[in-house]
Formats: sequence, C-alpha cells, structure tokens
Amino acid sequence: MAASTTTSRAPAAVSPRSYYSQILAAAENPDFRSIDFVRLVLIQMCIVCLELGEAAEHSSLAFKVGPLVAQIRALRDLAATARLVTEFTIQEDVVNLDGAKFSYVLGRLIQVFRESVTEAGCTPHLWNSICRLMADNLGKAEPEIRRDIKRAHKLPEPEGLPWSPTKTTGS
Repeated sequence: MAASTTTSRAPAAVSPRSYYSQILAAAENPDFRSIDFVRLVLIQMCIVCLELGEAAEHSSLAFKVGPLVAQIRALRDLAATARLVTEFTIQEDVVNLDGAKFSYVLGRLIQVFRESVTEAGCTPHLWNSICRLMADNLGKAEPEIRRDIKRAHKLPEPEGLPWSPTKTTGS
C-alpha cells in the first residue's frame, strides 16, 4: 500500500531522502507523540528547503521550484494542524471520575496503599477504619472535586511539564 502512494507523486518533487513514509506512519499511529510528529514534519520541511535552494541555483532545475514550494506550504499547514490538535487534546484532557481509566488508577493506588498499611503492621481493624474514614471524607469532598475538575482546563499549566515554557537562569 505504501508503494502505491509513493508512486503516485511526481518523481521530480519527491526527494530520495524523504521522511514522508515516517510522517504517514506517525499520523496513522494514535500513540505517536505529537511533538515527534511535528519534528518529523519540520525535518521534511528542511529537506525540501535545501532542495529548493539547490533548484534555485541551477536554471536546469527550475521545473522543481513550483512543486517544492507547494510541498513547503503543505508541510507548514500539516505542522500547524498538528499543533492545533495537540492544543485541543491538552485542553480536553479532563479527568473523568466515572471513567474506567480513573477507576483503574484509583484501584491500583488503594491496592498499593493497602499493601503499605499491611507491611507497616497495621491490623485489619485499623485498615477498615481507614477505609471508612476515607469513604466518608471522599463523599464530602466529591462535589468540590468535580467542580474543580470541570475548571481544570482553565487553570495555568504547572511548570516542569514537557509543554511548559522553560525558564533560563543565568549563573
């Protein structure tokens, strides 16, 4: 299938050093990190810009200029679209307290906590008391937690995340 998409392009516009197959594979893979996708697109843009520079230097390669400029525009639009998708994904990344993923994570945290309580030598009676108090306190806090989660995408991003701006400090 990949060979048929490659042969449909004009041979004069596609470089032998191309990242198009990796870009397509990344776009098809939902687990591929968007920052790496944009990086692949930018690498391809650099390759095309180099080819455009070579074509501009030689009048015999003038026929390549139009297709190369079109590639740069298409790659620029692709990178912009990828950035928008990433922004929307981050904005919509709100915790679903009723979802399966949250239930799994909470269950694992409680399991690890229970193992820690047992290793610390606490009795089953003490574990039951802890669970009862936790359930009561969570029940009281649930409305506030749900309200805060609905507002979470409006809160400023904490520092230290990969997409957070880095602060440089002078020595």
